[in-house]
Amino acid sequence: MYSNIAGKIIMIQPEKWKVVAKGICVSELLFKPDAWDKERRYVVIRQQKDIKENALGKSLPLFDNIDMDDYRYSVIVTNIYCLPAIEIWRQLRNRSNDENIIKELKEDFGCAGFAVESFYGTEAALQMCVFSYNLFLIFRKNLLLDSEKTKRLKTIRQKYFVIPGGLGKDGNSDILRLNVIDKFKNSFIQSFDMLKKWLLPNTQSPQLI
Repeated sequence: MYSNIAGKIIMIQPEKWKVVAKGICVSELLFKPDAWDKERRYVVIRQQKDIKENALGKSLPLFDNIDMDDYRYSVIVTNIYCLPAIEIWRQLRNRSNDENIIKELKEDFGCAGFAVESFYGTEAALQMCVFSYNLFLIFRKNLLLDSEKTKRLKTIRQKYFVIPGGLGKDGNSDILRLNVIDKFKNSFIQSFDMLKKWLLPNTQSPQLI
């Protein structure tokens, strides 16, 4: 959302915006950045922040003096000209976050850091990374607080898994003393201990305190 395309967006006339859902409008424009050899079709999506609580896109901070702050904007650049803008939005919106998922796989799950001689070995390693990512999504959706359901692994790891502790004794029992004060985090960690006892009932593990 650079200033050149933002400047084009604010020039869209009110009657050019088409309502596609409550708080969401779609329009379009043709634009040619300086580095491109020809103009392209831009489908512009506008979401109203007071209606859409989790409105996607970006605000246009360069134009605060114009009444644009109530909306967030995003654009889809496409070479499809045979479909109306609304249909382009409906077909492509579910794929608009793909680049962020790829980035998360590469940075948090190591998908950019391996390659083996065998094609199928590389494919198997990639499938395991994706499998781990899917497990993390299930874990994040079902166990974490609502405010953390969009947090990435690197944030969750630092908050819940990289926790200082010390292994000690209480009589004849092993005690793992964790530096945990937050009540939710403490109950969260205790749930892992209960889960392990359920999955591995014959495994001895230190008591958590």
